Amino acid sequence: MTTASTQHLVSRGFVDAAPVRKRIREFLDADYSLYQLHKLTGVNTTTLGRIVNGTSTFADPDIAAIITRTTVEDADAVYKPAIDPVHLERILNGEPCAPPRSKDKPAYARTLHRTYGWGSGRIATALSMSGTAVNKAISEEA
Repeated sequence: MTTASTQHLVSRGFVDAAPVRKRIREFLDADYSLYQLHKLTGVNTTTLGRIVNGTSTFADPDIAAIITRTTVEDADAVYKPAIDPVHLERILNGEPCAPPRSKDKPAYARTLHRTYGWGSGRIATALSMSGTAVNKAISEEA
């Protein structure tokens, strides 16, 4: 990039993209896609791709702030399944409770099947899942 265009971008408030690139790579290293990062931050996937590939050496300061303050732990909270032991206990005891969140249902299904020997029909009823979804969940690796 020429000095004139660099000065122009800096004068418009653009910032060095290196810290943003580093943060995006942390997400990619944690097996998140640019699309998942886009859904989490609202930043366009094309913009994310240009930054991570080095095509963009400067970043809009608002985009830089969004990306650098978003952590892999934030993504884990949204995308990684979690089992609440209290909720699991209620399901095991047949107590009335709301079904787990959709993203967590496969993890519950695998646990109920592998740890407690529940069949797919019983799991489908307890978790409000289709039989197909239960079978897919219990056949996947954790």
